Amino acid sequence: MKSKEYFIESINHIKTSERMTYYIYPIIDDKRFILKILDSINKSLFSLFQSILINDNLDKKLKNSKQDKDFLKNYSIKIRKKYNLSNKDIKTIHKLINLSIIRKKSAIDIVKDKKIILMMEDLNTFVLEISSIKEYITFMKNLQKKVEFIIK
Repeated sequence: MKSKEYFIESINHIKTSERMTYYIYPIIDDKRFILKILDSINKSLFSLFQSILINDNLDKKLKNSKQDKDFLKNYSIKIRKKYNLSNKDIKTIHKLINLSIIRKKSAIDIVKDKKIILMMEDLNTFVLEISSIKEYITFMKNLQKKVEFIIK
C-alpha cells in the first residue's frame, strides 16, 4: 500500500471511532463498547504511522507487537519537528500506545459506574472513560491534519 492509502485507512478508522462514540454508544450504553472504540483509535494511530513511515521512505511494516510499539514511541520523538508535533502530542501518542499494550495485557475488564477498569496481572489498574475516548478522537483528528499537510 502507498502512504496515501494508509492515511485514508487511518481517517476511516477514526471516523468509525467517532460514529461509535457519538451515535452508537449512547444508544446501546454498554461500557465494554468503549474498548472496541479504543481498538479502532489504535488502528487509526498505527495506520497513520505506517503512512508516515512510507512517506519518510522507511520500509518497515508495522505489526501490533511490543517491538513496533517501542519503535513508534522513539520514532514519534524523531519526527517531532517535521510534522510539527508538540510535547503534548508526543505524550498523547505514547499514552495511546501504552493503552494499546495495557488493553492487550489486561487480565480483567471491570465495568463500574461509567468507567472501564483494566486490571493487569500484577493488580495495577487503569481507568478508561468515554470522556477520555472523545479526547483521543479529537487528538487523532488533529494529528491527521498535521500529517496530511506533509504527505500531500
